[in-house]
Amino acid sequence: DRIYRFTPSASSPHTGTVFASNVPGTNGLAFDWNGNLWTGDGTTGQGRVWRISPQGVPTEVFRIQPMANEVTTASGVTNVGRDVRSLPPGTITVTPTSRNASNILGSQPLVANGVAFDHLHNLYIADTARGALWRVHLKNDSTPEMSTGCDETFPADTLCLSHVWFANPMLEGVDGIFLDELGNVWADANERNAVVYVFNFTRQAIDVFRNPVDAATQLRNAGPLETPTSPVVVGHRMCTANSDSNRRDNFPSTGGEIGGPGEPKGKISCLDQRVTIPGMRLPVR
Repeated sequence: DRIYRFTPSASSPHTGTVFASNVPGTNGLAFDWNGNLWTGDGTTGQGRVWRISPQGVPTEVFRIQPMANEVTTASGVTNVGRDVRSLPPGTITVTPTSRNASNILGSQPLVANGVAFDHLHNLYIADTARGALWRVHLKNDSTPEMSTGCDETFPADTLCLSHVWFANPMLEGVDGIFLDELGNVWADANERNAVVYVFNFTRQAIDVFRNPVDAATQLRNAGPLETPTSPVVVGHRMCTANSDSNRRDNFPSTGGEIGGPGEPKGKISCLDQRVTIPGMRLPVR
């Protein structure tokens, strides 16, 4: 539940110091124009989004709707909603008439993942489980203009579904996101071993790149992407971190360049072509 900060130094590397705590599951990070740091609650699955002051004090500002709400009735119904599962590690039994779960593995509850701002003070939040991007406009003082109260079974600060800016199966497993100067979104769809580009004005999506299928195994786990997590566009160059998770299109994770015994567990991959629109300069002003 902590965020660390340090001053980069190749000659004398610094040890990170705690900047903020009490943000369980913190995942993506983005600074706003007032120096506040924003983050979501990651794999806790509750969908909380915090604003952290320059002094390191967190405040829960709103929540992305979780996949299931905590409801218990007298008749014995516990929880209402749905559960998204990745195969593998989840497995199903395929018959001529059905494809039903055969175990309980692979649940994906994460709804508040990567965060990023555009020049118009809009905050975008990656919803991993739904394959969606939510958007909330912030005022100059960093307070949100938001619609809540659409479902009284959720906490009062939970956003209405009207804040879903874009949803598409191409964004399945969307993790980190980054915007270019025109407000188009670069997104790592890590469940698909793909990088997806969402056009700001038309709200259409394309795969910039997706791992090719291996002819022998029919899998997409051999790289170059291995569960991409955090994209960035610096000038006209796009790169992404990879975490090599052992699930979905990256299963088994022993394929590719990382993840074997004694091997590194992460890498950075970059496009070998110049992107047309440069990345948005940070921090956002």
